[in-house]
Amino acid sequence: MRIDGSGTARIVFSRRRFGIVAAATGAAFAAAACGSNDAGEARAGQSTLKIAYQPNFGYAPLMILKSKNWLQESLPNHDVSYQTVNSGALIRSGMISGDIQVGALALSPFLVGWDNGMDWRVVSGLSDIDQWLMVKDPRLTSLADFTPNDKIAVLSADNNQAILLRIAAKQQLGNADALKVNEVYMPHDTGVQSLLTGRVAAQFTNPPYQFSDREGGARKLLGSYDIFEGSENPIFGAVAVRQSYIDANPEVIEALRAGIRQSVDFITSDPDESAAILAAEFGEDPSTMAAQLQEESVKFTPAATGVAVMAKAMQEIGVINKAPTSDSEVTLPS
Repeated sequence: MRIDGSGTARIVFSRRRFGIVAAATGAAFAAAACGSNDAGEARAGQSTLKIAYQPNFGYAPLMILKSKNWLQESLPNHDVSYQTVNSGALIRSGMISGDIQVGALALSPFLVGWDNGMDWRVVSGLSDIDQWLMVKDPRLTSLADFTPNDKIAVLSADNNQAILLRIAAKQQLGNADALKVNEVYMPHDTGVQSLLTGRVAAQFTNPPYQFSDREGGARKLLGSYDIFEGSENPIFGAVAVRQSYIDANPEVIEALRAGIRQSVDFITSDPDESAAILAAEFGEDPSTMAAQLQEESVKFTPAATGVAVMAKAMQEIGVINKAPTSDSEVTLPS
């Protein structure tokens, strides 16, 4: 392992590109999040700071930060809570509604929001992870081997792996939508079971789910590192905050970024306790989690790099209309 915003209350996302409309309200987010929350209302005299992240390895530094309580200790006048949410699109909606102050998500849902007018920035990176397209059928040796009946499990329409699949389809097949008919949407853990039992032909996922696929006899057909070979690899996990919150709460942003750096360092300095913390998050055996933390495909970093590279690729396949010309346009300086 290497260690290396304010706007209107309503932002509508194109049906043409994603088949969805994400117009956020607090009630809609609460009904849809399907995650867990470790705190209730803010205590009297304290400001609410809700941090949402997704249940996979890309957000491990935030899981460490939560377990060690470092951010709450740094911000005694804030009621810090953490919520697991099942997709970046739902986190984005919760941030639009104001239910979430800090959102951890992949670059694709972040860039879709930015393209649609969300005034937010990546304040920190979390991880640089090789995300794998996993298959079991020996017949499948490249994307060209997929027939319309070979279904590919991804989390959602603008999930990072779904976007990566379209970028790869453009590279290998000449058409970003060539495999659109193959996509089926389901949670990552359901995708594992569906692949291993033959209900789908492939799953494009991330750790720890890709490791579960491998343990069940699947193999990697394609990785995100392959897709971006020869260019700066985009980070996977990112922490985004709306610009209005950044401007009004600089002390929170400073403490958050410091806490993430501390958590990344902790994963290196104390891998055993880190594995135990993550094992509790994922319901896994600590020894299994320790081994997975040593995988070459898993790296943690607070650096927010490759955002413009990802945006350009997304723009080229028509997922977004505009792209930042550099990382600094949508990230905070280190």
